[in-house]
Amino acid sequence: MHGHGIYTFTRGPGCGQILKATFVNDQCTGPGIVSYPDGDMYDGYFLDFMKHGEGTYYWTSGEKHKGTFVNDECTGPGIRSFPDGDVYDGSHLAYLKHGEGTYTFSDGTKYIGSYVDDKCHGQGINIFASGETYEGSFSHGKWNGQGINTLADGQRYSHFLENLFLFLSTLKSFCILDSKGFLSTT
Repeated sequence: MHGHGIYTFTRGPGCGQILKATFVNDQCTGPGIVSYPDGDMYDGYFLDFMKHGEGTYYWTSGEKHKGTFVNDECTGPGIRSFPDGDVYDGSHLAYLKHGEGTYTFSDGTKYIGSYVDDKCHGQGINIFASGETYEGSFSHGKWNGQGINTLADGQRYSHFLENLFLFLSTLKSFCILDSKGFLSTT
């Protein structure tokens, strides 16, 4: 195949996929769109039949990822939006949040900082919709180590936490992991 065309996978691991793309020497290379049997779709660049370069992946759930793909995985900078209104803008590694990024919840609460394997890890800051903040160390999605809580009225508390989800009781808020493994408040 050579030129622009449509390729329908009829067997093997890609069975049911429909690929509209540019082909060079029997390889899908360049811009294209692939539709998956489950209804998901990718619109972007390919290299040797793999998602590679800038593109957008749409899940039937309403989730969307726009960013860089490398060897069929979203790796590098990107923006991922969720049906509930949450948005992650930052670095990815094999579809996981990894590196620096900002996760904004639909209520306005944010986490800005480091991620490792999809969890808050390293230095970061939680900014709650109420105006309260926690700035400090995180480990595997939990507040861990030296940190500073700042209340909406400006009061500051410096402390050392070890694997805690609990915000200071004076804040009357709790920090938990939601279903996606992110910090949120209840």
